[in-house]
Amino acid sequence: MPKGVYPRKRRPVLDRLFDMAIPEPNSGCWLFTGSTNNKGYGQIRCSGKTHLAHRISFEAVNGSAGGKHILHQCDTPLCVNPEHLWVGTQKDNIIDMWKKKRSPTFGESHPFSRLTDTAVREIKSSSEKGRDLAKRFNASEATISMIRRGHTWKHI
Repeated sequence: MPKGVYPRKRRPVLDRLFDMAIPEPNSGCWLFTGSTNNKGYGQIRCSGKTHLAHRISFEAVNGSAGGKHILHQCDTPLCVNPEHLWVGTQKDNIIDMWKKKRSPTFGESHPFSRLTDTAVREIKSSSEKGRDLAKRFNASEATISMIRRGHTWKHI
């Protein structure tokens, strides 16, 4: 190293992370104000790699999560409050998303849905033949049958 040139000493990642977190008094979230990824989650550089801010926060307090996901109880992607975070699998994440009705593919909000919640309620309560309902709602008989048997549209 040339004389008089010193390597820049970086502040510890947790100091940097928590300096970029602002407490939100109503929810208890600690909102990360640094860089975000394309899904809206905070990210921070450490040892030459980019890491999710909420993972760094969780693991600093609770230890390694292994290869599992760090999930938000508060459903706020920018939250780095370790008390709002929990370890789960991808399946846990999907179940949590469905229970909280956060999926854009849920019910009538699904981009390819031909039916509305109101139509499904009518199908479930109707005594008409499946063939007739299928024609009336522009759906297949299989779709009508699956709704009636509770295989689809379970939230209604």
